Amino acid sequence: MVSRTATIVLRGDADDIKQRVAGGTITPGHFVVRNSSDQVIVNATDAGIVMPAVAIEKSWAGMGIDTDYVSGEVVTYNTPDSGDEINALLAAGAAAIAQGDPVCLSNDGTVRKFSSGVDSDAALIGFALEAVDNSGGGSTARLKIEIR
Repeated sequence: MVSRTATIVLRGDADDIKQRVAGGTITPGHFVVRNSSDQVIVNATDAGIVMPAVAIEKSWAGMGIDTDYVSGEVVTYNTPDSGDEINALLAAGAAAIAQGDPVCLSNDGTVRKFSSGVDSDAALIGFALEAVDNSGGGSTARLKIEIR
């Protein structure tokens, strides 16, 4: 049995998936968007207002959440609904997140703490299900979130 922390979709419809060719390197847990070439790329808009779509692991190939997709490879991604729980990525050096904190998308496919009064309320994508302090981290960390 696969551990629930070894998957990206922790709770929700894991079958709500789509596929597109990767336009660059994508790690499962990155939030992605389609580009003008109809490829999937890492979201590059900070606090952007986009339909949430998150790259998921290549479970069909026996690969885990830390195996990247490379440019030209077919990416499998999930379009989570409100209430779904996702094992997302938190940026290296990101501000500490407390359980219950609101999060939005960052400009590198990760999530970050939502800044009330600075970020548009429409950019809020969810809430942290756990506390993670990656403020001193040199690489991304995992953060479980619930989609808004």
